[in-house]
Amino acid sequence: MRRIDKSKGKILSTEYKKKVDKLDNAGEKHPGKSWEYYIDVVMNLLYCQEGVCAYTEMFLCRPELLKKEKWQNGRYNNNKISVDENGNLVQLESKSRKVGKFGSLDHFNPDLKTYKYWDWDNLFVVHSDINTWKQDEPVDYILKPDSPGYNPHKLLAYIEKIESSDNDRKTKIDDLNIFKNKLGYIIETHYFVAHPDRSEEERKRINKMIEVLGLNHDTVCYERETFLNIVREKEFVEERMKVDRFFTAYEMVKSAKKQEEVEE
Repeated sequence: MRRIDKSKGKILSTEYKKKVDKLDNAGEKHPGKSWEYYIDVVMNLLYCQEGVCAYTEMFLCRPELLKKEKWQNGRYNNNKISVDENGNLVQLESKSRKVGKFGSLDHFNPDLKTYKYWDWDNLFVVHSDINTWKQDEPVDYILKPDSPGYNPHKLLAYIEKIESSDNDRKTKIDDLNIFKNKLGYIIETHYFVAHPDRSEEERKRINKMIEVLGLNHDTVCYERETFLNIVREKEFVEERMKVDRFFTAYEMVKSAKKQEEVEE
């Protein structure tokens, strides 16, 4: 789960932001989830998230739907481009606000939904099943991905596999109660855990949030492992493959591999 930049320069749905700022300045309650700016907000968040789930980094939206040109006059334009009989590009006006993307709007801190439903700083787009998984669980801002101080490489570690003979490494993750490898086999895990350099208290908080945000959901782990194996196979034969999901895990695995090569 990498850091997400949602700063002012990333806000393309400016009409939504004007409305929300006006409500906040007047101290008024935000409208409910059926607000007319729903798609504007969701697509802008996906733009910031580069088309993936904010927490698990599963793929949600094709890049073509997130080009800056899709925003016109501060609103997301769902019109499609086609070619007319003379070979000219024309816009096909869409009367629907539906967009071909996956995912649901998630309120990081569910306590803010009642009064500030559309608070930009509290919103992310996540895989719909992860949204259901998270529900209204209490959250810890230590793993809020748009926080200025959030750094996944200092807070998280990626465990691709564990060997029972690796006592030092195993000791650091035993308190997670995830794996007990007594037979000496290598267990493929593809799990995120709290970084071993964090304090014991911080590791407990981080591991709790890893669970809340679904980073180690069984299906997510399977999808992550499958994707990384495909990338690894491509890179082995020196073929380029665009990494368009699971960025954090990919970076951590690649970094670990480089470290192993240096040590050899």
